[in-house]
Amino acid sequence: MFLTHLSKVRGTKILSLKIDYMDFYHGWRFFEMSRARLVGALCKFIRKQRHLQFIDISGAQIDFRDGGRVLKALAACHAKNTLQTLQMKDFFELRYMAPHNDSFLAALRKFTTLKHLYLNFIYLNQTVLDILGKKLGTTLESLRLVIDSSEPQGRVLSHYDWTNFRERSPNCKVIFHFLGMMSQIEYTSALCRGAQVVEVDILSWEGYPNDLEPDTERMSEVVMHIANNFYKDLVRFRISIDHTSEDPLDNSLIYLLQKCTKLREFTINAAMTLATVDTICKLAAQRMPKILDHLELRVRGLSPENTSQLALITQAYMNQINTRQLELRSD
Repeated sequence: MFLTHLSKVRGTKILSLKIDYMDFYHGWRFFEMSRARLVGALCKFIRKQRHLQFIDISGAQIDFRDGGRVLKALAACHAKNTLQTLQMKDFFELRYMAPHNDSFLAALRKFTTLKHLYLNFIYLNQTVLDILGKKLGTTLESLRLVIDSSEPQGRVLSHYDWTNFRERSPNCKVIFHFLGMMSQIEYTSALCRGAQVVEVDILSWEGYPNDLEPDTERMSEVVMHIANNFYKDLVRFRISIDHTSEDPLDNSLIYLLQKCTKLREFTINAAMTLATVDTICKLAAQRMPKILDHLELRVRGLSPENTSQLALITQAYMNQINTRQLELRSD
């Protein structure tokens, strides 16, 4: 009723629409008539838009038929020529491979003004990347990708695919978000050399759906892979691990901080030694203030004695890194 009413209001210029987490799979699964009415109203509303610059339809968890209708409406409306930001993370039902959806591909071909795109990594393949490169070219500024441990993984893009995309869209910065525990090969196959990766965010929590043992991640090798392949572009690195393994991160974290000289943010929530904390702070103090301006270390599993020592380290470096955001604490 709200969307139907809003679509009839004259003289309005809607620039931004956020209707996220509709969660059709759970919330509307057994309400066929209500769901159909909502999808119909949403499609009708979208078709009438002429000025949209931002739309967030993340978390819809919609099936491929209804999802295709929504995307078809978006591709047919006049706002396809004004839209700058499209956020559609978890738009389709879990594990659905969007590149198999003709409406999804057809919609992407219609957009020529997109600057920012946020979607699941499984929505990406060579065809999709080729469409983005050809249709958006230098207009596209950021491609934000989420990789969830509950979704099917596997190498779908090669170094050649990313290199071609980068030639067509040289202004596009790539951001990766990893959710849940994954194997080392799943991390490294997604983080393929050739992409202009400026940000990596890893949240490895045992609470996420997974069937892996912590040691299977081999996270220190993943961090080394990131440092060796993206040191020229990496600006932000965040990692949060709530479990311990026989693969300590200490040396790899120090290596990444040394290798990636363009880092502006370095945020760690993991088990590490106080010696590693001291070394990281020392390296941060040596950086120009305008380079590394956010340093956050949350050290897991510290004893009360070590927590007191961490406070002393914080005090020792506070003056040296006083022009930047600094947070050192136990977690």
